[in-house]
Amino acid sequence: MKAIATILIFISTLAHARSITLPKDAAGGAYRPMLDMNGVDTIVLKGKYKNVELAYYGIWGSPSKKIVIKSDPIDSASISGYGPYCMLINGEYFIIDGLKFTGFDTVFTATGLGIFESSNIEVRNCLFYQLQAGIVQNPIASRDMENNYFHDLVFVNFRNPANGGRTECFYLGNTKQTSPGKFRRCRLANIYIYDVSGDGIQLCQGSDFDLRNITIIKWGQAQLKEQRYGILIGNEANANIQDVLFDSGRGQAFQFLGTGRNSLKRATFRNIDLSGLVNEDVVYIRARSGDFFIDFSLSTFLNCRTDRKLIYNATPDSLTSGSIFCSNIGVEPPQTVLNKKDIWGCISLPIPEAPKPKPETRQRKDVTIYNNIYQLMGERKQVYVDEVIRQLQPQRIYILFYDKKFHLINKP
Repeated sequence: MKAIATILIFISTLAHARSITLPKDAAGGAYRPMLDMNGVDTIVLKGKYKNVELAYYGIWGSPSKKIVIKSDPIDSASISGYGPYCMLINGEYFIIDGLKFTGFDTVFTATGLGIFESSNIEVRNCLFYQLQAGIVQNPIASRDMENNYFHDLVFVNFRNPANGGRTECFYLGNTKQTSPGKFRRCRLANIYIYDVSGDGIQLCQGSDFDLRNITIIKWGQAQLKEQRYGILIGNEANANIQDVLFDSGRGQAFQFLGTGRNSLKRATFRNIDLSGLVNEDVVYIRARSGDFFIDFSLSTFLNCRTDRKLIYNATPDSLTSGSIFCSNIGVEPPQTVLNKKDIWGCISLPIPEAPKPKPETRQRKDVTIYNNIYQLMGERKQVYVDEVIRQLQPQRIYILFYDKKFHLINKP
């Protein structure tokens, strides 16, 4: 009888589940649409939208029934904000899948996706193009923002010449005021960032940020003061970061101003040029509170130009019991300034030549992933984003994925 009851509940759930298409006005806007959410499990966006505002009423799913907001498979959705935003949304237990957020004509829209105090959400398989800010979640929150997962996202052409180049791809956490609500268990994975005049990723006011498989190329192109960082971990935050490529940046690759226990492992710092920035280091660390610790290991520095140091840990003695800098390649003690409590365990390994791809595979030299460190440290499974190709018709963007041996995994 119990089995029969379970089957009946499942059939009832299917019967009530339904998909709706997000309506828009004549100008292409979806401003505070009133949606009948009874039994809805999918909201479909079809064609071009001027902007989408779903924050006023909110999207409220449940742990057992997350609401999916996705693009129509035939008439793919793009949201081109004319000014302040492309999409604003608030709620819980929803998934945003396969949308394109872009500026309009020559306008760099202020925000691609603003998500307020949302928790238990997932943003995946989306493109962010020609914007001032990609994903923004920086409220003075009344409650914690928990279990948000951002993955398989592409950010391209964040230049914003009209405002001096001020841009950032991720802006999570308020940098101006202390928020009662904090980020908890926020994850970023498989993120590709290319051609940014300002910051790549900025995170603050959260515990246990987790970043994996991040590629950031050509950030800080405008060399703006206090907005030229590849990754910035700010006030009241700690993070565990693995498998990052910092390539061809014009500002600090990694700046840490947070707290607590942290790690940065298997990072590659390559072709970073800080010439003329007399107070800039490739990696700068200055914890501001808490018993700070970082495990900075298994990383590689290649062709980095700076008037100062490759690694500078300026954390006061009173805020740390010491950190570990171990098994890094291409950096020697004279190129660092560490806290007296830190442990330097760099093994002396020669920098090998970059691996040569097989003749039949396609590559672009400016975004080839340097992975000799992984060959030295052992085989591992990893997918690399090799390049972004922008086609002229109708602004289609493809990502080519290569596996460990540079075999093309997928084709456009």
